[in-house]
Parts: sequence; structure tokens; C-alpha cells
Amino acid sequence: MDKKRKFVNRGVFCGEVKSEPLLDHQIKNNDSGEVIKEYYAVDIEVEFENKNKTVKDVSVLPFLLTKEQMEEMGGVSTGDILFIKGEWRAYDRRLEDGRRQTVTRVLSRKAEKIEDFTRTRNKVEFEGLLKSKIHKAKFDEDGRLERDEKKRLVLILDEEGKKIPWIRKNPEGHVVNDFVLQVTKEMEKDGEMKVLYEDFIPCIAYGPVAWQIMKEIDIDTPVKARGYVRRRMKKGYEGEYVYEPVITRITPITEDQEVDVEAEVQDNQE
Repeated sequence: MDKKRKFVNRGVFCGEVKSEPLLDHQIKNNDSGEVIKEYYAVDIEVEFENKNKTVKDVSVLPFLLTKEQMEEMGGVSTGDILFIKGEWRAYDRRLEDGRRQTVTRVLSRKAEKIEDFTRTRNKVEFEGLLKSKIHKAKFDEDGRLERDEKKRLVLILDEEGKKIPWIRKNPEGHVVNDFVLQVTKEMEKDGEMKVLYEDFIPCIAYGPVAWQIMKEIDIDTPVKARGYVRRRMKKGYEGEYVYEPVITRITPITEDQEVDVEAEVQDNQE
């Protein structure tokens, strides 16, 4: 990718607080051990509806607010309506038993308490690299996907030994494509760009967008995407949830396009 290109990870959310804030983690000074910043976890119910009103989703999503943000709002309690600008984060955390767990949530960059809901209540925008998508895989005699000793899918290759882009259908019969976007957050320091984080964000797309990813977008292509975040029940795990961006529009970025990282998503507080 062009070294001058910046990546984008931003979202606008507005909803009702559904849980009391709980301390999630602290950042401490390496030398003194003094607490520099405290982050609190808060569940907020947000809503998405498309322009044609054919898709509607109401989800309770996990948010991280700093202690300073909550103090500036005079505290945060169940029932408050918050308007938040932030980033959708997805990163791995190692558990005590050695397994890795993907943590997904909104990291608040700006938060305010308001009286009523804004028009935009659940919207995310990304610019990054398409790092994976569905490819054609083998099924065993029982109709289940085959996996190798490392539990990876066994893929079907074409005559040239290349992976074959594919899609799947969910239980409702809708065409689906599961894919991952790599989004890197950078900051200029001392004349050089420093990487703050690099997230690999699991996403999902339906219908025409799923077909577009299959047919038109190659792995490692720079793309810009937009959609909303939803919560769904984790298959086979009662009481556990998956949080994922549903991408409703995705476009490859050409080399001559400039990315304005300073542009803000419109508040739409109408």
C-alpha cells in the first residue's frame, strides 16, 4: 500500500446505557506504578435501520469509557442516553489457560450525555486492507467442512493451485461472506509515522456486497467500508455473544485516491 495512505477506524453511536460502569483496566506509569488512566466497561443499546426500512437491528454493545469522560458528564448511570464517537476495536487477549480470545468493543474518543436519540445511532467506517475472505473448502462424507491437524479448513484449489473465492448461505438462505479487515492506527511522532495498533476486524456482508467481495476484491486490496455493528448469539454457546460489523458498502481504494483522516463522521444530531 502507498506509504502516504492513512487508515481509518471511526464510528458514531447513540443509545441508552443498560449497565452500571465497571472498571475494566488501568494504565500505569512504568516507573512509579501510578495510575495514569482508568477505563470502564458500559453496555449501551443502539439501533440501526437502513433507508428503505428493510433492515432493522437493535443490539446491546460493549463500550469503553475513561474515568475522565464519565466525570465530565457528571457520572454515567443506567437509563442515560449517550452520544459517542469512537473506534471499533478487535484484538486478541491471552487467557490464563493459554488460549487466545478475540476482544471486540467500542473505544470511546468523545462522549456526551444528551436528552434524546440522534438520527444516526449505529454507524462505523473503516479504511484498511482486506486480509481474508471465504474460499471454496472441502466437505467430508457427513457434509461437514474438513479441517487439518491445526483445525484450518482444507481448501479446494484450481488448476493453477490458487484458492477459489466463494460465498456461503446461512440457515435463512441468505448469501453471506465472512471476511477480515486489517486496520492500522498510526500517529506522527518526531517526523516519523508510529504504529499505535493494528487490528484484524472480523466482519460479515450479505447479498450484493458478499458477491462483490467474492468476485471483485482480492486479498490485500486497500478498501473503504461502512456499515453498523450488531450483537448475535454465539452458535453452540448459550448466553455468549458475538459482536461484528455488518458491512453494507465496500469499495476498493485506487492509488490516486487521498484519504482525509481528519474528516469527521457527521453527528446528525437532528
